[in-house]
Amino acid sequence: MRYSQQLRQPEWRRLRERVLRRDGYRCRRCGATSRLEAHHRYYLRGHMAWQYPMRALVTLCRDCHEWVHTAPMAKLLKWLWRVWRGV
Repeated sequence: MRYSQQLRQPEWRRLRERVLRRDGYRCRRCGATSRLEAHHRYYLRGHMAWQYPMRALVTLCRDCHEWVHTAPMAKLLKWLWRVWRGV
């Protein structure tokens, strides 16, 4: 199943909602409360989008999600370190 199809499945929608609720419906990078998405911190071959532990996902707004995928590596690693530590 293609990734875009996985994101339409009820299993993914339930996990996404749990992640957003856990993070207080706020972007973990900027604090925004709109256009929220659940971002996978890593991917594992053969896993469906919903087959990850909660700690593998983080709530980001659409702008920050784009930033995570395009940021220079040094900035991205610094941000990821802060998120993993829970700062």
